[in-house]
Formats: sequence, structure tokens, C-alpha cells
Amino acid sequence: MINKADFIKEYALLLCVSEKEAQIKYETFLNVLKNFLAEGEEVRFLNFGSFQLIKEAQKNKGAFEADRIRLEFRPSKSFLDSLEAFDDTAGISE
Repeated sequence: MINKADFIKEYALLLCVSEKEAQIKYETFLNVLKNFLAEGEEVRFLNFGSFQLIKEAQKNKGAFEADRIRLEFRPSKSFLDSLEAFDDTAGISE
């Protein structure tokens, strides 16, 4: 499993920037994404997929209803096709 620190290290290497600068870019990206999702927007990335917040009414055992918020990711066909290019055993664990 890749954690945030691992991701930022690799991101810094690919961007040729410090890990601190990569972390700032990473956090900025997430904040922009969260802001659009919070406004009810669907966020689409070409050749990757789309993100959308889905609100669902949920009845609890009590007498009130609460909204349950779910983040939905729908990968694009081209993204799924690119994953198939990898060997089934390469880096994928169950």
C-alpha cells in the first residue's frame, strides 16, 4: 500500500521539486478538488475519470433521517485500458 508520504516522495521526484514543495502542490490540488465537490460539481479528468459527491438519505433506527455522503469515482475507459496493459501480477495484491 502506498501512503501519503510515499506518494509525495514519488511526486517530488517526478516534478523535480523538494518534498515540501510537492506536499504544497498535493494539498492545493486536494483543496481545489474538495471545494468543487462541496459545491456539488462533478470533477472530470480526461483519460482518468470523474469524481462526484452523492448524498443519500438514510433512515436510522431512531426517528430522524440523516444524509449520508458518498464519494463516487468513475474511471474512464482509457484509464481502465491503461491498467490492463500491466501484468496482472505486477503490484496488485488482494
